[in-house]
Amino acid sequence: MDGAFWALRLAEADTFTVEPDAEGATPETWPKATTLRYRFPPRGDMPPVTLTWYDGGRRPPRPEEFPPTRPTVGSNGTLFVGEKGKLTFGGLTAGTNPGQAGPRFVPESLGDTYQRPKQTIPRVPAKEKWVESSRHIQEWIRACKGGRPACARFEVTGPLAEIVLVGNVAVAAGKPITYDVRAGNVADVPEADALLRRTYRKGWSL
Repeated sequence: MDGAFWALRLAEADTFTVEPDAEGATPETWPKATTLRYRFPPRGDMPPVTLTWYDGGRRPPRPEEFPPTRPTVGSNGTLFVGEKGKLTFGGLTAGTNPGQAGPRFVPESLGDTYQRPKQTIPRVPAKEKWVESSRHIQEWIRACKGGRPACARFEVTGPLAEIVLVGNVAVAAGKPITYDVRAGNVADVPEADALLRRTYRKGWSL
């Protein structure tokens, strides 16, 4: 969800709705498979957007524009659906080994006129080959030593984790919920709101 979180500025939403569809969920275990549909309202100059999460072997519908020989989103991929076309990114989206393959346009002719956006997120340098797969670790070390704040700092990862965890609350409640980011509650489903916090024993409160 990281790419969508950054590109679509999901952290700017004051509220969002989650619609769960879980198979085999119990109070003691996670589901066998899940589809979570997040609906975000307008965020500044960005229009409403829907983000759908699949796990447990579930996948988004195969785009009609995909060539018959081209694999769809793999075990850890992303499919962006826009007005002019689609974009795949992530594991196996390009028919390669698992990893960060792509991005690739659908249809691929869109790449002929594509202009890269201006870079806004600082890149982590990797002078040595062995550092490439651990850039996030190197960035964290540099931040600890007084360098610029890491991309995965709490100001960024906190809101992202919040979105993910609210999805878990919707699964546990077994019904759609609307989460108020500013208030930190679910006003429309009291039983879901009760899952956001717990009552601590005396002496152990937070």
